[in-house]
Amino acid sequence: MTTPQQRKHTLSEAGWTHQTVYNIPNALSMARLVSGPIIAWLILNEQWGVALVSLAISGASDWADGYVAKRFGQSSVLGSYLDPLADKVLIGSVVAALGYQGSLPLWLVSVIIGRDVVLLSGAFIHRFRTVGWRWPGAAEFFRLSSSSPSAQPSPASDKTGRMQSDSVNTSEGSTAASSNNAENHEVAGSSKAYDNSKGSDSIDDSISSINSVGSLQHDTSNEQLKAKVPDAGRASASGKAPPAVFVQPLYISKVNTFFQLLLVGGCLTSSWYAWPPQEALAALGVATGGTTLASCGAYARAYLSGTIK
Repeated sequence: MTTPQQRKHTLSEAGWTHQTVYNIPNALSMARLVSGPIIAWLILNEQWGVALVSLAISGASDWADGYVAKRFGQSSVLGSYLDPLADKVLIGSVVAALGYQGSLPLWLVSVIIGRDVVLLSGAFIHRFRTVGWRWPGAAEFFRLSSSSPSAQPSPASDKTGRMQSDSVNTSEGSTAASSNNAENHEVAGSSKAYDNSKGSDSIDDSISSINSVGSLQHDTSNEQLKAKVPDAGRASASGKAPPAVFVQPLYISKVNTFFQLLLVGGCLTSSWYAWPPQEALAALGVATGGTTLASCGAYARAYLSGTIK
């Protein structure tokens, strides 16, 4: 049985740190997610005015969380998943309530909610495929980064490491230069001695011997370099799941979200003020259904083409 400290360490190592979780964009997304069932309850109880104001605030938060994330550098992998999830819960809850009240046709409710179910199910199936069709635990399944931020080198340590590396490289370079000079002197001396005492055959034998020594030294250096290079497969051998990637919504998906919010807002005002007319809502419903299907197809094409990984 794991202790709370162990669970906290496991989550932190998987990227669930205070900085990536507790920020303003994620708080806005969570508030929008929670507001969905509340607005649905207001609709079922025919509290049209409160429901409309709540929907307007929740819809504005969809723009606000993106603005804050970009303006203050608080974009995160968690936020890139939490934001569309909040949109789907909000829209799905409101659409289901309006469908139950008879404000939306059944086919449109089925298209909107069905598309979201397909996308969410596809995301989970893809994640299971990524981790090898197994359940590695919640922390690994929802891993946000390859390592904890505390494991990353600090600027000071990185600078020290570069200075030490430069020092080692300089030392190795000096040693190599001295060795080369010594070898050059030996080659020159050997060549001169053989010129004076022996024929060209002896000189060839000497040069061949020196080349053999150089080749042996080169092979030894290569073996030393290989020993210094870390094993590239070590990370995958540790059993850690690959981190989730940062996702960006497609343009057609943003257009579809706009139509969905406009449609449910129109249904609320129609039930409250009897405006807009039913003909306008019917046309808006067709546009919403069309962009919903188009966005589902766009995500499918992007996944099959490798654009979404």
